[in-house]
Amino acid sequence: MRKQVAAALALVLLFAIPAATRQSEQKPVAGASGHSSKLVTIRGTVVADGKVLISEDRKTVWTVANAETLADNVGDHVSVRALIDVVKHEIRVVTVRFSPVPGVLVADAAFRR
Repeated sequence: MRKQVAAALALVLLFAIPAATRQSEQKPVAGASGHSSKLVTIRGTVVADGKVLISEDRKTVWTVANAETLADNVGDHVSVRALIDVVKHEIRVVTVRFSPVPGVLVADAAFRR
């Protein structure tokens, strides 16, 4: 009986300790410089020759480190995948997609009658 309890306790500890260490290793996302190693999707409007992106959800103003990627989309509503520098409040754009402005959809259920 004691051997079974000891074996069960050892098995629980065997799985619990690596899971706890893995969880603590994943917490820091931003380094000392503030750069994020994770890609984040931001939707917003491009202004000022692609140097600024105003996000739609929080109305946050982001300066764009590589403005040449957004230079062709000035005034457009876009969805970008970017790396964020929280300290400088700056983003480095990796991909850009055109995103239509949310509005009235004629195919919506409210218009079917």
